[in-house]
Amino acid sequence: MNRRVIAVIALIVLVLAVSGCQRLEQGLTPPPKVVTEKATRAMSGAQVEGDLAASTPQDLPLWPGAEVVDSTTTEDAYSLTLTTTDAFADALSGVAAGFEDAGWTVARDEAGAEGARSAILEISRDSEEGFVTLTELGDGTTQIDYVVAVSAQ
Repeated sequence: MNRRVIAVIALIVLVLAVSGCQRLEQGLTPPPKVVTEKATRAMSGAQVEGDLAASTPQDLPLWPGAEVVDSTTTEDAYSLTLTTTDAFADALSGVAAGFEDAGWTVARDEAGAEGARSAILEISRDSEEGFVTLTELGDGTTQIDYVVAVSAQ
């Protein structure tokens, strides 16, 4: 037989063997799980469960899906308490990022241990300054308290 024919046959056999092995391996190995995660952030206009005080600023970054426990405003301040069953670490990162995205300056201070953590975000922007406190309540709930004062310009 001609060497050229033998080389072509060997090449075909090699290609079939390699592709067959790959198919066999793919059949025996489950495909990798592709996980893509988009971080949740607090944002203005986020949907919350419950009623906000009518004069709550529209551009206040709120944690999406949180439940309103209390919402009060005065002419120079507003406060808001939300609860969520989202993980403390997720809520903390998301609330901080949401305020930063909205142009607030944010300083963070954290304390506690797993199951009883708390964090204070000192926030400021233009004529507004205050605190957002996140508390891990131990029952899988995170409480988010906003207290913001508005100074006259």
